[in-house]
Amino acid sequence: MKRKIFSIFILISLFLISSKVSAQGILEIEIPKGSCLSGIAIEYQTNILTLLRLNPQIKNPDLIFAEDILKVPASTTKIVILPGDTLSQLAKKYNTTVDILLALNPQIKDPDLIFAGDELLVPKSIPVSPTLPPSPPEIIVPHKIIPTLFVSLSANPSFGNAPLTGVDLTANVSGTATGTINYTFYCNRADESTEIYSGWCKRIENTTETSYTAIDCCNFEEEGVYTAKVIVERGKLKAEARVNITVEALSPLPTLSVSLSASPSSGFAPLTGVDLTANVSGTATGTINYTFYCDRSDESTEITEGWCRKVEEIAETTYTAVNCCSYSEAGLYSAKVIVERGSLQAEAKIEINVETPPISQPSHPSPPPSSPSQPPSCQDQYAPGERVYSGRTKTVPIIYQIVINPLDVEYLASQIVKVSIKDTNGNSITSVSGTAITDNKTVNFNLSLISGSETNGVWQGSWILQDSICQNYQVVIQATSDSGTSKVTLSFR
Repeated sequence: MKRKIFSIFILISLFLISSKVSAQGILEIEIPKGSCLSGIAIEYQTNILTLLRLNPQIKNPDLIFAEDILKVPASTTKIVILPGDTLSQLAKKYNTTVDILLALNPQIKDPDLIFAGDELLVPKSIPVSPTLPPSPPEIIVPHKIIPTLFVSLSANPSFGNAPLTGVDLTANVSGTATGTINYTFYCNRADESTEIYSGWCKRIENTTETSYTAIDCCNFEEEGVYTAKVIVERGKLKAEARVNITVEALSPLPTLSVSLSASPSSGFAPLTGVDLTANVSGTATGTINYTFYCDRSDESTEITEGWCRKVEEIAETTYTAVNCCSYSEAGLYSAKVIVERGSLQAEAKIEINVETPPISQPSHPSPPPSSPSQPPSCQDQYAPGERVYSGRTKTVPIIYQIVINPLDVEYLASQIVKVSIKDTNGNSITSVSGTAITDNKTVNFNLSLISGSETNGVWQGSWILQDSICQNYQVVIQATSDSGTSKVTLSFR
């Protein structure tokens, strides 16, 4: 019997000496020929990451050499981390080092941050004395698991303009605690306490659901940053979470308005060559679409057929549709404009009164018409002869030169106007018109292409002066193509 016990003691001693087990539970082995790191990890019931941490000299896990010394875990066991435990305390308790604990537990990213209740792999301590028999196997007494309780909180929506209403709060519970759950939600409570007091927006008791949404829990009338909060109770534990909700001041909505005028707005039938002028205002931004109608009395802003002029995507907030309307019969007509800017639309109307011309019943022969008296002459105030005006409109088609001949036009004489126009988008210019404005009269005239092409050419028209030009003297040119409408006003007085 004594011989048998002595033999066992010798075998154990030889094992301890040849395998080189440290008191820290790490075994140093000699790498056999033909071995790979993954095979050694399987043989010693560990993983490659742990082997790499224990053997920092290995730079390539696919390249190890036979007969090199390799450190492997000799024997490990799992423990449960208790409140107040640290890695350095546990390393000392289990006769190992923090580096070895990190190697055995790759899930730990920060050695200063471990959590009570988590499991930790530690080496079993093995005495290294070759002269003493091994200690009896360590009996691992599992630690009591302490229940935990955690909660997170989210809001939907978590930001918006005031008033922000119908905000949902969603709580998600986790941890090892068991039993039913109480939820208490607050719309604006920033403290860290888990004490329940009044002012909550919703409270739910004794539910088994680990996720709960308090629908339409909060309303915020004014701008500011609010802190929503939830407190959960499960068993004897409580937990709380908060989320910020940002409420911003309501931005003013863009506005769009338009006014409409007609020239002339009354007259005898047939009334022709009526100009419609629209003036746009408001805070809306972007290019403008104008649509003019000669007789449309509804208040709708829907674009329908039957318009007399439609101009799209121009920047001008004032636009005149020259010679837009003609009325052959007497009546009260409602001219209309619809403007579009951004996502907004607006409309305006103006009445045009067309009267029946008086019926002449001459009882006596009419005297011959008297010659009109010549208005005062102010032509000497203007430069004589032909004048050339060069520039460039910002809109397309581009009006880049206007020739007035003569500028000092005489009473009852014609003035010739030549305009050079180019559409850089390659669209044909569909119309070019002019308006001469004098002291007491407005004369509309059309221009025709005399040279070049419809996309880049010279247009010419003329008008007759039948008024004085002492106080007011302007020539307005307007060109239209599929690219839009451009207008130039030359003021000489």
